[in-house]
Amino acid sequence: MYGGRLPIPAVKVEDMSTTNREDGKTTIVVLASEPSYSAFGNMVRKWLVCAICALAAVAMNAMWITANAYGDNSSDSSDSSSSSTDSGVTITDSFIRSNDDCISVYASSSGAIGNSSGVTAKGCTLLSDSAHAVFTGIHADPGRNETISDLTFQNIDVIDSRTPGDPYYGVLGVNAGDNVTVKNVVFDGVRISGVSNQQLFNVRVMMNAAYNSQPGKAVENVVFKNIAYTGAAPLKSGLSGYDGGRQVKGVTFENVVIGGAKLTAGNASTYLAVGSQVTGLQYK
Repeated sequence: MYGGRLPIPAVKVEDMSTTNREDGKTTIVVLASEPSYSAFGNMVRKWLVCAICALAAVAMNAMWITANAYGDNSSDSSDSSSSSTDSGVTITDSFIRSNDDCISVYASSSGAIGNSSGVTAKGCTLLSDSAHAVFTGIHADPGRNETISDLTFQNIDVIDSRTPGDPYYGVLGVNAGDNVTVKNVVFDGVRISGVSNQQLFNVRVMMNAAYNSQPGKAVENVVFKNIAYTGAAPLKSGLSGYDGGRQVKGVTFENVVIGGAKLTAGNASTYLAVGSQVTGLQYK
């Protein structure tokens, strides 16, 4: 049991979204994949996953579930609970295991156009096999000067977060790409049990050649509050801007405890690598 939560079956989920409906119900859309050797095998696995997800929905007090299964390649990477060009979305009381980011928030992406704001995730337990537990910022339309803003991630348990390496570092990642501005992001009450070849935090304005045609515009006002890490020594976390006009401004670490040591200005160099285009860094 992790964080005292009700244990929920760990379904291998390749894509999952949770949306609060206007009628008060919660819609959970699940895309899961496993290799199979016949159409019959796919059908059996599909309904098995549907049954398990239905039980998970009951445990999460969800009133509605739509299960969409199956693909045929479990090595595919796809964000689990992904929000693009949304506002007022809340994800609550969910167990999410993914072969990519567990929770991600973007601007324009995959045909959806516009800004994202007011996204909240709380009471979730996350396990990422190959990316970030929580990630925002990389996708946008570089010609629209888009924003991703007012995001809150609260009361989160991260069991593990693994990564193939740079540029995919950060259990909690805020990476602005494609001329987007990411601002007013709060991580509050996050408990991280362990990581594999991973940084705890990665905040930067960057350009990932695999996804971006331009660097991001800015990252502003990011708060890490009441964060506890209890695993083996992580990689040193990274904070960096792209250049003098594309900076990271206003990152606060408040009551962040790493392996029993509170993060302060005095010991920050042990845990953080801070670039010259980072201003307004605070420790409380």
